[in-house]
Amino acid sequence: MIKRIKQNLNIKVFLGIFLLLACSCAIIYSVVLVSLPDSFKTTKEEEIHRDMDIITQKINGVSYQRAKQILYSYANNNDYEIALLDGYGQVLFYSYTENETRSATLDPDSLLVSIVNEGSAVVYTNVYINDEVNPCVLYVYGYGETINSISHILFSYLPLIIAIIVCLAAVGAFVSARLITTPIRKLSIQSERMAVMEDEVHCDLNRNDELGVLSSNLDSMYKRLMETMYELEARSEELQIEIEKQKQAEQQRKDFFAAVSHELKTPITILKGELEGMIHQYGEYKDRDKYLLHTMEITNEIEKMVKEILLISKMNSDTVQRELHRTNLTDLLYDTYEQYIPLANQKQIDIICDAEDDVYANIDVPTFRKVISNLIVNAVNYSPEHAQVIITLEEKTLKVENTGVFIDEENLKKLFEPFYRVEQSRNRATGGTGLGLYIVKSILELHHMGYEMCNTNEGVLFTVFLV
Repeated sequence: MIKRIKQNLNIKVFLGIFLLLACSCAIIYSVVLVSLPDSFKTTKEEEIHRDMDIITQKINGVSYQRAKQILYSYANNNDYEIALLDGYGQVLFYSYTENETRSATLDPDSLLVSIVNEGSAVVYTNVYINDEVNPCVLYVYGYGETINSISHILFSYLPLIIAIIVCLAAVGAFVSARLITTPIRKLSIQSERMAVMEDEVHCDLNRNDELGVLSSNLDSMYKRLMETMYELEARSEELQIEIEKQKQAEQQRKDFFAAVSHELKTPITILKGELEGMIHQYGEYKDRDKYLLHTMEITNEIEKMVKEILLISKMNSDTVQRELHRTNLTDLLYDTYEQYIPLANQKQIDIICDAEDDVYANIDVPTFRKVISNLIVNAVNYSPEHAQVIITLEEKTLKVENTGVFIDEENLKKLFEPFYRVEQSRNRATGGTGLGLYIVKSILELHHMGYEMCNTNEGVLFTVFLV
């Protein structure tokens, strides 16, 4: 029970307010119980004192009989008890016996004791009666029964008052506890939801007091916290994407250098074998002139491959500064494609160039020239005789299409991988290293340009989306 009380704010507030109200009511009633009879007695003594002045004025200097009539009339009309004692303490007049038409001899001491014991409001003073030599003492008192009744009534109603106090304290404590703890409980529930980062949590107390300020502050803090959390999550996702990109790039580098190792191994092995054959003059290798020409061709292939590998490494290096300039692509295209017209003529291939005037783009000229060169060389090398290579330059696109060929969709996706060639035999009859389109892809990505390669009704089309 005690543990439950400690853990429940509503019960603690209820008990605290209940005890406070009950104690306050009990103290107030105790004060009333003690002070009301005395206050009533004091008030009546003041009233009697005022009446005493009037009586004294009326009986001073009159005869005993006249004084007796005045006192009797006044006592009868005002519900007082009046006693007149002579200078020797003997009772000359007592209104109670007069009212009852009794003239019994009264003991002065007994009379005074009875007056005091009744708890009446008592006022006395000296008066002068003509028949008496010495001053007489006039006692006026009353309301003793009333004062006693007040005390008796207050005590008799004590159980009822206690019950009322308990009920009122309980109701007041319950209502007060509900009013105090309800908004606090709501804040507690909402704060628990905030603690576990639930979405769309609002306190919404709509109050102008301190609890309203607390509710508003909690909402503001939670809103800022959630915004920060969403921002951190977004940054975390971006970071995760960047990490994945880094992992992919690292894996691509590993795959690239593994492919480089494999691609260089074959021509170097061939070159080494032929050189050893010529050195030792084995069989047909005695004809050195013939094999020197062949080793020269292999060396040229290796040199070409190494240059392309170095170019790729340079492009992938973060330390290399790339300068983009607004360049006239029309002029660059014509200047580049004309260099490959003799190569196309050897295979009886027509190169058709259709470029709009003054098409500009922000590019790094040397590397973008390499894109144009590789696309044209690939188109010429992988097209059959009498085919066409159609180059189209528009404001937003650069297209290179070679006719008379078709590439499987599966192979189209792989053509941008390093050292991948459509010929599964990896024959270099076309003179390719398998790095041309990989270089094109890398340069375009550095320029943030999109690209696609697809089959058409006439052949294969490569499109660059200029920015």
